[in-house]
This record gives sequence, C-alpha cells and structure tokens, in this order.
Amino acid sequence: MKLTKNHIQELYKFTRRRLVVHYDLQAELVDHLANGIEQQWQKNPKLTFDEALEREFKKFGHFGFQSVIKFRKKTMKTKYNTLLFKELKQWVSWPRILWVLLSILSLVMVLRALPQEYKWIILAVFLLPAVAYFMYEGHKVQKRFRNKIGVAKRWLLEERLHSVQGVSLSFLNMFQIINGIAIFSKPTDILFLDLIISILIVAGILINYVVVKVLPSRTELILTQTYPEYKLVSKS
Repeated sequence: MKLTKNHIQELYKFTRRRLVVHYDLQAELVDHLANGIEQQWQKNPKLTFDEALEREFKKFGHFGFQSVIKFRKKTMKTKYNTLLFKELKQWVSWPRILWVLLSILSLVMVLRALPQEYKWIILAVFLLPAVAYFMYEGHKVQKRFRNKIGVAKRWLLEERLHSVQGVSLSFLNMFQIINGIAIFSKPTDILFLDLIISILIVAGILINYVVVKVLPSRTELILTQTYPEYKLVSKS
C-alpha cells in the first residue's frame, strides 16, 4: 500500500495540530511519518491509516515532535551564525577592509581629542543615534515578517533571519565590556584603551548593519539556496 495525496495532506494537518508551524520542518516530519507508515503496511496491511500514524507518532516519545523542533532550531541557529560570519568576512577582505581600518583610526583620533573626564559621556551620546537607528530598522524587519505570517508558509530559517531582538543587547554588552576595560586599565594604557574601544564600536555597528539590513534583504536568495523547493512551495 502507498500513501495517497489525501493521506499526505492529513499528515501535514497532523503536524500542525502538534504545534509544528514551520513548513520546512513539517515537510521533514511528513516524509519521516510517511516512510514509517508504508513500512508498517508492508508488515501488516490490515492497519488503518490512523492506526499506523498513531504507532509511528509514539516512536517520537513522550514529548512528541518537541525534541525534533528543538534540535532543528539549534541547527538553524548554527546556519544563521555561519551566514553572519560569511558576510562579515566580506568586510575584512580587500577593499572593504580599508573602510573598516579608516573608521577605527578616525574613531581613535576622536577619542584621543576628547577630554578624559567627559569621554564616556560624550561617547554614550555619540552612540545613542546608532542604537536608535538599528532598533528602528530591526523593528521594521520584524514588522514585515509579522505581516507575512498567515499569508505565506513559514520557514524556520526565514524566521531566524528576521529575528533581530538582540540588536540593542549587543550594544549593551559592548558598553559593559568597555566599562570593564576602563575600570581595570592603567592611566598609561589610554591609547590602548581608545584603540580597543574603537574596534568594539566599529565591530558592533558592522554586525548590527549585517543583521538588520544585509541578511533580511537577502532572505529569498538564502531560502532558495537552502530549500530547492522554496519558490515552488511559496507560490502554492
């Protein structure tokens, strides 16, 4: 016995009822369930579709599909980090590295010119527009994705590409690192401190730019490369 198209549609509905919301993960589970059901029918043709499905689902254990979902999300996080690292590599290769080095050098010169007693206040004020800009752009990215939900099939990697909640947190972490360096640095290390701070600021701005501007703008290209069926499924 072979599964019919109606059976396959029932399997998709079954995964959705079990809180599997991403199409790529649904497709993976449906394929697994379908193979398992057909193998059961080879051994016992008298089994109904529902009976075979229930037996196959029990193989996933007490938590059902949740362990699979957790593993796939971890995999997509690794995939996302790989994409981010690949894009950042473009900025540390010729000729973009010149822009990065000039930005760091310019920032060092600015920090050197600032009064030492007001340096951190001026630096915080200087960075506030950058933080506000990236938070605003991140909000737009998430809004576009939320508007799409319910209108098109959701893909796990697509959701990850539009998940930019950590934008403001990255700057907060950067401030904490800078504060720690400032506390434990000696007065003779001011030049070194200015250099480290400049590198951190430029790196933070660059990372946030890639997160909120570059990767979301390439979503369709990335999804097409990752899922060969993406365009066909998205239009259905």
